[in-house]
Amino acid sequence: MRKLSLLLVTLWAFFLVGCPLPWNAPYIICSGSISFDLQDTLKVFELWAEEHTGYESYRVKVSKPWIHVTPEVSSITGGNSSIHEVRVDRDMPAGLYYGEINFEVIQGSVPIHDFVKVALLTGTEIRAYEIQKDMTLDSIFWCSDSNLASGQDFWGVSSPESEYASLWCCKRGEHHREQYDNDMDAWMILKPEQAIDVQNFQQVQIGFRLSGSSIYNQDYLELLLITPDGNAQRPKYLPITWSGDWLYEELESVPLTWFGDDSLTSPLRFAFFSIPIALK
Repeated sequence: MRKLSLLLVTLWAFFLVGCPLPWNAPYIICSGSISFDLQDTLKVFELWAEEHTGYESYRVKVSKPWIHVTPEVSSITGGNSSIHEVRVDRDMPAGLYYGEINFEVIQGSVPIHDFVKVALLTGTEIRAYEIQKDMTLDSIFWCSDSNLASGQDFWGVSSPESEYASLWCCKRGEHHREQYDNDMDAWMILKPEQAIDVQNFQQVQIGFRLSGSSIYNQDYLELLLITPDGNAQRPKYLPITWSGDWLYEELESVPLTWFGDDSLTSPLRFAFFSIPIALK
């Protein structure tokens, strides 16, 4: 029987924080998102109470049975925090699953509107990338700008000295200082010698972390497959595109079946493509 597996492409990683409410108003906030990669077994999140908040006791509620939080009941007072541990079940088919952690106030007057989004990735890792230097990026991917009008823009590593380095479509080139030119066609294509043999697997997904500070409905990112003849293959069944304004990190996982039933018949290559949305 063919294996159920998942290709994890680790390209983005970011800190996740909540956003406070108006100053001096009692409130309780929490971290906004937790992602369980293939190797993760335990995560924690924290609730913070603004110093004017009184005593609050609350109960944790989960939206999916595979999410387990301890303690389930806790309390918090102004100026303090409460920490919870999160564990997940992994006995599901390979894929990406989402759930939420919400809070029900038992005693107190301040409602807890924040929630924690939980993402769980299951399967077997075929290949993973952790890219923290442009030299490493260029040894694995071919980075180019296919429209040289208005200058060149290339994918590059942002914050390379940080543990949370990420890849940015406009990091290198002539418009790399937080400026996108309107003619940018930035490609990041897996090189032919890096092609991945996935013919022994029944299900394969490309997973990556996505976070953006771009402008909604103006900046545009697309995931494509590269055919053996070097052409870009767009999805046949569902669009695989994103357009800016991500509020926090998103763990994305794209099944190759979206590209068609024959997507596993040859070594796998993929690409990320970014342009201003107006040019789409």
